[in-house]
Amino acid sequence: MRSFLVLCAFLLCAAAFCWPLPLHMDTALDNDFDALMFASLLHSFAQNVVSSPMDLLDAPFYHPHGRTLRFVFHNYMVGLAFIPIYALTRSPVGAFNILHLLTLALDAFAMYLLVRHLTGEELPAVVSGVIFGFCPVRAANFQYTPFVTNYWVVFAILLLFKFQERLSGGGAPAFRLLASSLALYLAQCLSDMMGGLYLGLAFFPLLAAVLLANLRRLGAGGLAGAAAMLVVFAVCLAAATAPLRSVREEIGEGRAGWDAETVQEICPALSSYISTSPGNILYGRATAGFSLNARQVNFFGAAAWILAVIGFFAARKTARFLPAYMPPLALAICIAAFLLSLGPWICLTPGVKLCPGPSMLVYRFFPALRTFGGLGMAALIYVCIMAGFGVQWLAGRLLKAGLCRRGILGAALLAVLAMEYAAYPPTTWGEPFYLVPCEPPAVYRWLMRQGDRDPIIELPMPWEPEEVGGSLGEDAWAMYWAPYHGRRIVNGQTAFSFPEYKIIVDQMRLFPSHETIGILRALGVRYVVVHAGVLPRMEWQKALVRRHPEARYDWGATLERLDRSGDDLALRIKDGRDRLYEILPGAQLPRPRPPGSPLPRQGWALSSNANPSDAPLVIDGREETAWTTGRNQVSGLFFQVDLGRTYEINGVGMLLRSADECPKNPRLEVSADGQRWTALVYDGANLDFIQRVLANPREKLFRIAFPSTRARYVRMTLTRMDNLYPWSIAELSVYAFGS
Repeated sequence: MRSFLVLCAFLLCAAAFCWPLPLHMDTALDNDFDALMFASLLHSFAQNVVSSPMDLLDAPFYHPHGRTLRFVFHNYMVGLAFIPIYALTRSPVGAFNILHLLTLALDAFAMYLLVRHLTGEELPAVVSGVIFGFCPVRAANFQYTPFVTNYWVVFAILLLFKFQERLSGGGAPAFRLLASSLALYLAQCLSDMMGGLYLGLAFFPLLAAVLLANLRRLGAGGLAGAAAMLVVFAVCLAAATAPLRSVREEIGEGRAGWDAETVQEICPALSSYISTSPGNILYGRATAGFSLNARQVNFFGAAAWILAVIGFFAARKTARFLPAYMPPLALAICIAAFLLSLGPWICLTPGVKLCPGPSMLVYRFFPALRTFGGLGMAALIYVCIMAGFGVQWLAGRLLKAGLCRRGILGAALLAVLAMEYAAYPPTTWGEPFYLVPCEPPAVYRWLMRQGDRDPIIELPMPWEPEEVGGSLGEDAWAMYWAPYHGRRIVNGQTAFSFPEYKIIVDQMRLFPSHETIGILRALGVRYVVVHAGVLPRMEWQKALVRRHPEARYDWGATLERLDRSGDDLALRIKDGRDRLYEILPGAQLPRPRPPGSPLPRQGWALSSNANPSDAPLVIDGREETAWTTGRNQVSGLFFQVDLGRTYEINGVGMLLRSADECPKNPRLEVSADGQRWTALVYDGANLDFIQRVLANPREKLFRIAFPSTRARYVRMTLTRMDNLYPWSIAELSVYAFGS
């Protein structure tokens, strides 16, 4: 009963922590498109459990690819928890919000049980539970439920301590405790695969310490049993990650990672550990400027650190049960987690680099790792444990006079934590919530009434860079409504995307050109939903648009082109600023004619305004070496080749490192003397590349064919941005007929 009352109290704390969300459970989501995206993924997963349990990983987005949840959804335990809540509410938004509140409460409750076991007292357990469940890190990642789902690893650590206690007490090894602990940690990995791997820094050092400290008690048989359990755990984890790995193998390993600069943008700096969300009542105004995004907020609270320091020195004197190795192990884990969480570079503040960090080595071997800030949660676990011992010391040494003064101490500590953690609004950036319509808009209701199930595309798509266009997050909305109308959509917004997707996004800026209509016909798309009322929503978005005007989308021009689209499109419904067009039957664009034969490359002179020293790598005959911009693509970067003499040329081919690293809307120019340049008009390069990538996701040859022209110099210049991928050339060819 006592534990149940504590859990209920933590639920009330979660409601207060997320206020005013409890007033809008069915109609509000955090003003961050990750929340909308994740609610959509959970909704698709829940529908699959009911309608197609044999293919749980199918999803209606990223058409024409199938089973796309295998690429983006590895939060199985969160999905399973979502299903019964959704079955009761029949509201994906309501179920998502309820799940988030329950997750925060369970995080706090798990830490409460762990610290109560270690200290044998209620007050330290409650204080540690409040720190773990409601510190500013949670507010910074508001409603990103997988990231805050940490109770599994805490329960796993609790069972490790019970296993240790059984061994130190002279009893027979209770291997069911060890097996259960590994199973709980596996559940943590299946809640958030990336976060689970990071939290291994909190789990595996303790597991190793327990086994090493009890070698004699375990014996050869016990160690063999523990090793067998670890093998079974590894096999289960490998099986769980198999869908994700299959897609990475399908589309190429290189597309799974970000460059180090992009990774650093979402990693904490040193200042992040004293930074809170702007809505924090006590610290918000003073510290919000120390971070640029939610993942750069890692503030645990001053009280937590003070209590943890006290606990580190006092734990051995006050603990009911604590191995001798625990305080130094906790300190080592906290230091390691702190340093690794800072990302590839240690930064004083975001963007101010001091030196490479230890995570640089991790990143070089595992480029798919991105959000190193998640390692801070490993430190938080041990800060909370040590803080519990700090509270125990204060209660036992300073207030020996009785229960009343202990109550005063507890109330004072909880009041301090409440002041440190209270934030309004609870979200990190912008407005507190999006209001989500309870019923699908009219364009989707129209689609639901049609007898077909042909695919659709929704415009605008997230033009590069993703942060600045007038369409931020529109793909997330498209994903949200897809389970309602039941059609596959070309759109998608996830951490990773398929190689041709960015090329399609790039081309759809020109919709409804003849080429874009041809691309959509080739994809089997029948309907186009156009949202004409999309504008930058936040001041920081507008500021970025002003800095990068090439990223702005001209809706006026698009609507004018739509009105002149002739026989290709038919307007079927107009609802406010939303329009739905049907693509009428017509001839698909012919596949572009390939260029001629490649010219010999002897005597070529190569130059670029990005990494010019690596330019010769494009003609060394080795695919494993490549020139690259070395950073994300920006307008104005160029690559130039001097052929040595004048030729009659009709094409350029670039073998890329991966399809993701194709040039963004390149301007192709030729010259006879290197002084006077002529821009070439070419058609079909992107369509050709899209068709070939759809047929073979590992396709890397990007070709541009154009009418024959005499030239000695060829220059390709980027006219667009790509905020994720660089431009790479592994091998370069210039083509000519009859050469």
